Amino acid sequence: MSEPKRQHYVPRLILRRFSPEPEADNPSIWRLDKDSGKPARTRISNEAVIGHYYRLENTTKLPSGWAEEMLGRVEADAAAPIRKLVDAERITPLERGQVAFFLHVQHQRTPLARQWSADRQARLAEIQMEVNLSDRERVLEKMRSFEESMSDEEVERWRVEMLEGLRSGTIVAEATQDHEVGGIFLVGDRIASVIGEQMSWCSLRAAPGTSFICSDHPLHIYDRSTPPDRGVGWISSPQTEVTMPLDQRVCLLLRPGPPTWVSLQADAEAVDDINLRTYASARWSIYGPSQRVVQRVREMAKRDRARVLEYEPRGPRLVLFESWEGVSKSDSVRVYRPPAERPRRRPKQ
Repeated sequence: MSEPKRQHYVPRLILRRFSPEPEADNPSIWRLDKDSGKPARTRISNEAVIGHYYRLENTTKLPSGWAEEMLGRVEADAAAPIRKLVDAERITPLERGQVAFFLHVQHQRTPLARQWSADRQARLAEIQMEVNLSDRERVLEKMRSFEESMSDEEVERWRVEMLEGLRSGTIVAEATQDHEVGGIFLVGDRIASVIGEQMSWCSLRAAPGTSFICSDHPLHIYDRSTPPDRGVGWISSPQTEVTMPLDQRVCLLLRPGPPTWVSLQADAEAVDDINLRTYASARWSIYGPSQRVVQRVREMAKRDRARVLEYEPRGPRLVLFESWEGVSKSDSVRVYRPPAERPRRRPKQ
């Protein structure tokens, strides 16, 4: 079977739930462009999609369509439990685990998260290169095995030039497409275990006359207790709140705590607050069942820019502790922050 060319980073099983006609084969949906503020009616097949987004390019062990196939299985496993959470039905422990893995993957698969992952992998590669190049004897031994004609002086000159290039930033590492795709599933089982077993879940139902919205980066993690220069994670503190809109009627809210589940009614103020979080997470687009719904969220965001800025998603930081053998305390600490610019890839309409 051929690999699909157009691959979604927000699955259609979620997008269709924000359509005024969710049971249609290719439901319509309202998209609002975050840059221009212009709303437009479109179809879910054209949204949150990029050509060959999950294609593996250089691997020799896995077929090029492996990631797309795996994501299809994750979505299929989570479809029925998501319906239950929307319909206020209790799910089994197995289903809870399936949704937990779906949530982890959804957070990792968007262009924004993939940019974070690629940057983190590149920084780790540069750190490893710097460590290796700092060992003069090791470099000399390795280079002799590759190029016997090089003198010790030539090897040392090359080593110093490479090391200076890394430290000055003239030599950089870049993650490949395969590294980015593989990062979606990295330590997935362990994180899904945290989501499923160390967090309390709540299906928040939208107040009558209100609707939740979706976005191109729909899962939002917020921790009001962390300073602005710190990263946040699933359980970065007891104050962490994770929101994932599952339907225009229901948003899943997760907090650190025992693995319980409840279904509660959210008032209009709570719906507005969650919609602002979803808006803040969006890179390019927000989605809803009507023009009125998406425009209203845009208007709220313009009136309360400070809260939107507070809700801006924070990428993970890479913290490196350097110490010497026999020294009990860290000799130095280096912090690598994720890039602030938007992802390079833009969705293809």
